[in-house]
Formats: sequence, C-alpha cells, structure tokens
Amino acid sequence: MLVHGYDRPTDDLDLGVAVHLEDLKGIAKRASDAGFKVELREPEHLDPLGGVVDVWFEEQLVQIVNFRNSTNSMGGDLQPLARDAIDRAQQFLPGSETIRVIGVGHLIALKVAAWDGHSERAKVVRDVKGLLDASEGALEKGQAVCNQFGRIRALNKMLKLFGAAGERP
Repeated sequence: MLVHGYDRPTDDLDLGVAVHLEDLKGIAKRASDAGFKVELREPEHLDPLGGVVDVWFEEQLVQIVNFRNSTNSMGGDLQPLARDAIDRAQQFLPGSETIRVIGVGHLIALKVAAWDGHSERAKVVRDVKGLLDASEGALEKGQAVCNQFGRIRALNKMLKLFGAAGERP
C-alpha cells in the first residue's frame, strides 16, 4: 500500500503468489530449511485463497498469500480478480522482472472482496479509505476493477460508509 502512497503502521509484509499447493509447500519447506520459523496454513476445499505461509525474519512477519486454490475445482470467486491483478502487476524495481506491484484499482478491489460488507473487518475499510485519499485516480480505478469483477455493489456500500461518517471518498 505504501507504493500507492498510503503509509500505515503494519506488523507484516504481504507477498502474493498464484501457485499450486505443492509449490506453496515447497516455499514453506525451503524457508524452514534455511532456519526461519515457518507456519503453513493449507486451504480448505472451498477457500478463496490457496493457503498462506507465515515466515518470521527475526521479529518481522512476511506472509506469502497464495491466490490460487488448486484444491478448489470451482476456482473460487476471488481467483479471477487475483489472477488479473497479478497478470497486470507492474515492475517495481528497475531491472527486476520478479518483483512487481499490483495496481491501486486491483488492490482496492481485493480489499473490497476481503471485506464484502462485513463490518468486523474495519482495518480493510481503513485501508481502502487510505488508498482513496493517497492515490490520485484511485476511486475511478477501483470502481473500474470492482465493476469488472462484480464487486461494485460492495465498493459502493463502503463508499456510503465514508459518506455517513462525513468523509470524502
């Protein structure tokens, strides 16, 4: 989110991948073999995510979030959005093809998908508000991606929350 101008305190760094579960297990094993504390959370059959690997580098947590649930034959409704986000990600470091960052519109849509009207996920709402405030054109980009992937109603519901609080979206 910092890449898109929204700086918020966080205890972790999220890395997104789209790999088969066996590859995610391999990532976890390699990190463990290298001496890091690792926890692999495998997905349930219908989970929208394909598992998460937590890797601790001293006190810093890195979460490797897998957007491909290879155990879910239906694919899950989050997978097309996540796949598009990864496919359209832009190069982050000059000369690096392997480190890419998803666009603000996709990031907003993924946050909206994670929230989808659940008020107990207030952090997600704050993140979307922060992204909208920090990144020029973020609202239009977020609306376009949410519309493309069937999340526009949830985004509009979130925007109404901002309006009810007297805040500008």
